[in-house]
Amino acid sequence: MTKKERLKAYYRAPKSDETLVIQRLVNSENHHIKEYSAQEHTAVVYQVRPFRLEHPHSAIYKKPVEIGKGSAERETLYTPDGRLYCDYLLEDGRKGQVVKRYVKKQEALKTLLFYLKDIKVYWDQFAYDRAVELVGDEGLVEVALSRSPYENLAQYMEASLLKSLFKAEDKLLMKCLKELTRIMKEEIACLAKASIYGDIHLAYVDDAIGSGMDEALYATYYRKTYDMILKACPDIRLIVSAKDSLPEDMTKGILWDSEAEDAEAIEPSA
Repeated sequence: MTKKERLKAYYRAPKSDETLVIQRLVNSENHHIKEYSAQEHTAVVYQVRPFRLEHPHSAIYKKPVEIGKGSAERETLYTPDGRLYCDYLLEDGRKGQVVKRYVKKQEALKTLLFYLKDIKVYWDQFAYDRAVELVGDEGLVEVALSRSPYENLAQYMEASLLKSLFKAEDKLLMKCLKELTRIMKEEIACLAKASIYGDIHLAYVDDAIGSGMDEALYATYYRKTYDMILKACPDIRLIVSAKDSLPEDMTKGILWDSEAEDAEAIEPSA
């Protein structure tokens, strides 16, 4: 049995009596595939996005900045409706803790809304073919989708502002959520197209769900997204990141990834 077949069997029904170490890699780490595939009990889950998000009337530029906490990078979003910026710390040359988010005041939502409306999702055949070829029989290809609409919006906004405007049902905020839902639907359509070829068996949503989440919020902007994915791709196993153990009614049809590290030791149940 190849590693690919072992992984497929595990994700269908974890009944194996041996420990299988799963190494999750992203596009930029494809040079590690051979390294991990050489290890007998290590299988690769190669995460890819077989689609492109394009925004023809907007642009994002990065530049290094110095802030009190150390080296950082500033991303500036330029649109015909204005510009926004966010700052984040650099950790070993990679994006780390966010210091300032794009939307710091309610009026900035107008510019963010323009940007979200500008985003279009396009199928990327090259990315799909390359991922399948790279992995071969050494593991599985996993499609990385965007975060669920509310979680995605939280990446753009200061937390306290998001909570207050959401509670007030701010019109601009709701329009932003509507656009993020539209983007997710277009990504799901690409996932469905990829699944037809038969080489995509996993989908991943990096939502970091917690057990204390508001039930109504979860049902509307999280669970609804997961159900759309499961309905469009019934043969796909959906994996969602979680901060802690979750109630059974939140987990139906979903595999919850509570591991903090990229390399996960999965102990199959008896």
